[in-house]
Amino acid sequence: MLDGVTQREMAARAPGVVAMLTDRQGNVYEGARGMRDLATGTAMTTDMVFAIFSTTKAIGGTAVLQCVEEGLPDNSEIDMPGHGLYGTVGEYMKFIRMWLNDGMGPQGRVLKPETVAMAVQNGLQPHQKVVMLPGVIPSLSNDAEFFPGLRKGRSLTFMVNQEEAPTGRPAGAIGWAGLVNLFYWIDRQNGFGGFRATQTCLSAIWSPLAAISISRPRSTATCAIPASRDAPGRRRSPAQGPRP
Repeated sequence: MLDGVTQREMAARAPGVVAMLTDRQGNVYEGARGMRDLATGTAMTTDMVFAIFSTTKAIGGTAVLQCVEEGLPDNSEIDMPGHGLYGTVGEYMKFIRMWLNDGMGPQGRVLKPETVAMAVQNGLQPHQKVVMLPGVIPSLSNDAEFFPGLRKGRSLTFMVNQEEAPTGRPAGAIGWAGLVNLFYWIDRQNGFGGFRATQTCLSAIWSPLAAISISRPRSTATCAIPASRDAPGRRRSPAQGPRP
């Protein structure tokens, strides 16, 4: 089924895509489709390094939460990072697992469980709500709305589903996106999270499908990687445990 999700992404004219799904122990699916380089015809692989744009925010937010745990003064000013990091989807899955495991990372504790519980709560006031996200620069981004018609909130660096989505994603699940059609979600209730990445310049309307959230681009404009060949997807059994 998950190979079909990445294949549908290719049918939507994304030049290349990497998608992964994890539980609390380790990746249970890894897949790649399309090309990573038009000039050389190199196939997309799961170790592709992506510019992760606004999915950087959650990492920056985690660093801020660590500062708070360490006693950052209440009147301190922090410049919140919005983008600028590069990494593989596999590396981001370790970060997602940390949130699934109440702040415990592969090398030890990153955040206290009570900090994680606080950070995923909706912080908006009753009169505030998440609405359509307008594309400010038309050549780079379309308008986008995540789960149209459903109530959403905002926590510290995450969007929060406030009601169950048609896909079965429960209320309380968190996630966000990056400019070049990068999307991740973290379902702490059921213990799963996913990340799906392309480098397509025009961000599109979020159209969540099954276990991996997929966006169908409305333009073929791309930053770097156009489409053609397939690279095989790989599944990893939960029984195999986490990757090192």
